[in-house]
Amino acid sequence: MPFENQVIELISDKPIRFKTLNIEDPYNFNISLSVTRIAEMSADLNWTGVPYPEDKYVTLYRVLFQGDGDPDTAAAFKLAKYDAPSFMTVKELKPCHKYRFWIEAYLTNGKVKISNVIDVITKPGQISKNSLAGSYNNFMALVHKIRNGEDSEGSGLESFGPSKAEPKRARFLVSV
Repeated sequence: MPFENQVIELISDKPIRFKTLNIEDPYNFNISLSVTRIAEMSADLNWTGVPYPEDKYVTLYRVLFQGDGDPDTAAAFKLAKYDAPSFMTVKELKPCHKYRFWIEAYLTNGKVKISNVIDVITKPGQISKNSLAGSYNNFMALVHKIRNGEDSEGSGLESFGPSKAEPKRARFLVSV
């Protein structure tokens, strides 16, 4: 293909080989997540692997966590700032509950990096009075339904007994 304003096209029978330098991707790094402290209702998370300064490579950190048996995934956010610590405390967790944590880092080049996934079990703790009162009220409502002969289907109760003439008994599965 001739260049602009060139009327003669040059053709060679011999190939021309040339070598370019390898392109170094400054975004070729891995984020490693770790837990530094676990409490009854919180966990301290720390991550490493992002080059310095972080705000040159990462715009936003999204810490995701999901409780064992929970259908929804919760998230906490942190902006990447110059000289800010790579640390976050996730609060309002349930005591003695298993959680899965990971981080999504939204990079300045428009891509997303995902860290490793870690499993954490929070320490046992006391149940709040509101939670305990709610559980007790639900329990008493179920007892009232059974005493009145209402259907306990779908209530977590399993009825048993040889005949309808015998008083209805129930096996309660209560987890507090």
